[in-house]
Formats: sequence, structure tokens, C-alpha cells
Amino acid sequence: MIRVFRTGKKGLSNKASVLARKGVLGIGFGTLVFLLIVVGALYSRPYAKRFDQGHLPLEHIYERPHIGMFDKMFCHINDQSDDPPESRTSADEYQEDDIYQEERNSGNREVTASVLYPLGADKDGHGILAGLLAGCWTVLKCGVLAVGLTLLLGTTFGVLSGYLGTAPILAFPKKGRPKRGKGGAIASSSISLGELANLVPTLVNVFPRLVLIIIILTLWKEINLLSVVIGIGIINVPKISYTIKDKIEHLKNQEFIEAARELGVPHRRIILKHILWYSCRPVLLVQMAFVFAEVVLVESSLSYLGHGLDQSWGKMIAGERDLILHPDGVYWPLVFPAAAIVISIIAFNALGDGLSKWFRTRT
Repeated sequence: MIRVFRTGKKGLSNKASVLARKGVLGIGFGTLVFLLIVVGALYSRPYAKRFDQGHLPLEHIYERPHIGMFDKMFCHINDQSDDPPESRTSADEYQEDDIYQEERNSGNREVTASVLYPLGADKDGHGILAGLLAGCWTVLKCGVLAVGLTLLLGTTFGVLSGYLGTAPILAFPKKGRPKRGKGGAIASSSISLGELANLVPTLVNVFPRLVLIIIILTLWKEINLLSVVIGIGIINVPKISYTIKDKIEHLKNQEFIEAARELGVPHRRIILKHILWYSCRPVLLVQMAFVFAEVVLVESSLSYLGHGLDQSWGKMIAGERDLILHPDGVYWPLVFPAAAIVISIIAFNALGDGLSKWFRTRT
């Protein structure tokens, strides 16, 4: 039987709503943005090598974007020249730039203003596109390392507090009058291994995240990639730990887990294969996307406050935050990095939400 699809506006909207309910749109949008970040990170070093500091006309500050769409968007910017606007043509406007570029070029190497400044320049004459590509590399490194550290620590504490949580490690008498149990033994309370393992995520969750990560960076005495990754990874541990703990507490008394114990399957194999891989893998994938969005937000916030890395989107915004009140309306040094941060956070949250809907419909 041939299935006929409607191609009208109503049919397309119905298909889009179905894909949104299944999470396909969120997964596609998040995957697309992640691939763009990966491509930008891989291209950042070749771009910086091709258009390094020596080839940038540093005296041309706040160069306007040279992409047609953005050039029209910012065409109301006042020219710094004293010539009347009607007497200036497009050739006259960039004649000075072309002369400067010809003097700076070596051999047959042609570097034009449109190539150097497709998204414009900042107050130091640095290209916005170069800063965005360098920020992609920072986001990718911090994201992958911080997510890996969060998964390692969060899964460890979640397994200890969920699967091995009933094993007592310390017994002490109850307060007040001791009560005699059967056989005349004094009743006692015990601290389980799960309560002790759950203490670390609870303490991390008590502190405000930015305050805790600034404390970690202060104790580290040096702000570098390792310290930022450790700080971001630690503050996201409670998310993974609580999720794994709740999942394991629901699964550990299931029939297939009890059957595996009766057959003599080692606890390590039960935890790694039957619980984490088969049952908790969808949950971990969803949480990885949400943690990646948290990494982008926290790393950009730290860089904006001066406690992060140099090549960051937050650092670009911090260096140009005075442009909000600029009389000539210079917006691009703030708009493009802010848009990169917002789009990345929305995309990774949409990816996590889409994965959650996808796994929910598949079960």
C-alpha cells in the first residue's frame, strides 16, 4: 500500500510537530551546532597561521563586517572620514585598506579586508572570526574534558551510593536510653557506604556554582585549562550522581539483577554491563548534553569575570562591554560572541531534551 504524504503547509507543520515530539529536531539542531564547533576548532589553528598578527592592519579598529548580510545590517555606522557620504564610493571607502594590504603582503600572497574581516574587527584590530574560531577550540577542549571528568566522578559516587549503599561501615549506639533487642543486644544505628558516598555530591550541591569554582581556582593558584576543567567537572558531579543513584536504586532489586547474583556473576560485571551499559546509557547520554551546555555557560561566565581562559567567547564580550553605550552603534564585537554562546547553550539543551524524548519513545 502506497502511503501518500501531504505537502501543504498543514502537512509540513504536522510532520514538524511529529519530529519535535520524537526529539528528532532537537537532536538534529544540537548535532549540527556541535559539528560546527568541531569544524571551527579544527580550522582555528590553520586560520590563525594563515592570517596571523603580522598580517592584521592594527590601525583599522572596529572594521565593519564584510559579509553582505551583516554589512547591510550595520550600514548606518558613521564613517570616521570627514568626506560627505554621497562623495564616497565603495572603491574609495576601502582604497586605503587595499594600499595597506599591498604593502603588507609578501610575494603573491593576497590578503584582502573581506578575508581578514568577514565579521568585522574589535578595538585592537583583531578579526572577530578569528576570536570565534579560537573560542570554538576552547569550548571543545573544556567541554570534552569536563564532561569526561563529570561522568567519571558522578558515576563513581552514584554507584557507591546506589548499589553498595546498604553496607554498614560504622555502628554506634543510639542516643538516649539504650534499647535491648533480641538476645539482650543493644540496638545501634549505622552509617552506610551509600550515605558516605552521597556526602560529597551533597556538599558540592550546597555551594553556589560560580562561588565554588572560583574557590577551586583560587586554591589552584593558577588559571589554566586543567584548573578550569577540574572546577567545571566538580560542580556538575551532583547531576550525574543523583541520576545514577536513583536509577540504580530502582534497578538493583529487579529480577534480572537478582538472577545475575544467583548465577554468581561478579558485582563489577553487573554494575558495568547490566546496569550502566544496558540501563543507564540513555540517561548518561542525555546528561552529557546538559553538562556540555553547562560547560559553555560556566566557562564563558568565568572568562567574562576574569577567572577563565584568554581565548574565550566570554573574554571577547568582557573586552568590548563598553560598546553598549557607543555613540556610533558598534555592535558586532558583542553580537557575534554573545550569539555563539546563546546558540550553543540552546543547542545542547535541545540535544539533551531531544535525546530524552527519543529514548522515551523507543522504550
